[in-house]
Amino acid sequence: MRRRWSAAAASCTDWARASHADDGVTMPAMPAPMTRQQPRRPVTGATSHRAIAATILRARPADARSLSALAMRSKSLWGYLTRFLAACRAELRVSPSALAGRDHICVVARIGTAVVGFCLLTRDAERTWEVDGLFVDPARIRRGIGRSLLRAACHRALRAGARTLSIQSDPHAEGFYRAMGAEPAGSRASASIHGRRLPLLQLRLDAPGARSRPHQRA
Repeated sequence: MRRRWSAAAASCTDWARASHADDGVTMPAMPAPMTRQQPRRPVTGATSHRAIAATILRARPADARSLSALAMRSKSLWGYLTRFLAACRAELRVSPSALAGRDHICVVARIGTAVVGFCLLTRDAERTWEVDGLFVDPARIRRGIGRSLLRAACHRALRAGARTLSIQSDPHAEGFYRAMGAEPAGSRASASIHGRRLPLLQLRLDAPGARSRPHQRA
């Protein structure tokens, strides 16, 4: 089933819905219906907002399990209740096939041997791709990693013929995408919560925020 989730703080369809190989770049079932829990401020151990250098590489199918775990850690950033996170687990799971197919682009950010973020795009139409996941480890937020990941993924999508990126965003990640050049494009019904609508944005891949490329690693 097609998933629509994205976040730099990312989104799970309902509430929180923010290539050249290896060209390194530096830089549950619910017991009862849930109420509309309001996300809290991020819970993170990060004490500095200084930019840090990460290497951006294409994801491998073998990365699927670690990326799924990272998505869950990132989702917990906003202090969601345990049962809410459990309800999101299946949707936030990254499958090996999504890291290997021609209709998917996934890049990861590594610091040393640790994966600290990833961005997954899925082809929606001939010229349009969609953000299916953008997650950064809670300890590494606000360090420029999300921007670097999105730009790297956009660059690959552009080479694959894309001209527009569609984004169904967590309301709390909307500001991040708009800062990257995305424009509001209405809203879309949540696939999980009846009556809930989520921000929909479009990013032209010739927008300054999308086309600015990280420096190539020496």
